[in-house]
Order: sequence, then C-alpha cells, then structure tokens
Amino acid sequence: GCKVALLARRGDRIEKLAAEINQAAGRVLATARVHDASDTEAAEGEFAAIEAELGDVAALYYVAGVMPAVGLD
Repeated sequence: GCKVALLARRGDRIEKLAAEINQAAGRVLATARVHDASDTEAAEGEFAAIEAELGDVAALYYVAGVMPAVGLD
C-alpha cells in the first residue's frame, strides 16, 4: 500500500501504468509525472514537488535505461 510517483518521458505510457496500479489497488496510490531523466537540473524540483504531494520519501529509485537501436537482419 505504498504511494508511488512514476516518472517517464512518455506521459501516455506512465499514466496508463498509474491507472492500472490504482485500479488493482482499489484506491489512488500511483501518480504519473512526465520527466526526462537526462534533465538533471529539473530533478531536484521534481523530487521536491513529489515530496510535497506524497509526503516523506521512504525509497527512491532514479533509473533510466538507454537501449541502442536494433535493426532487423
């Protein structure tokens, strides 16, 4: 039952995931926010806004993946 903030560049995907989490939980636990992990200057403000919205942060995972283009051979 932890509250979570989900961040991603693609708002449509992260909003869908948050909705699925909330539906499965039967209450609002997940909020979706659009954020590009490469924008390091915006991260501090984003985290402050999340903390203001959800309260103290018990755990933080700031993970961004980079995947090279894959061709069809």
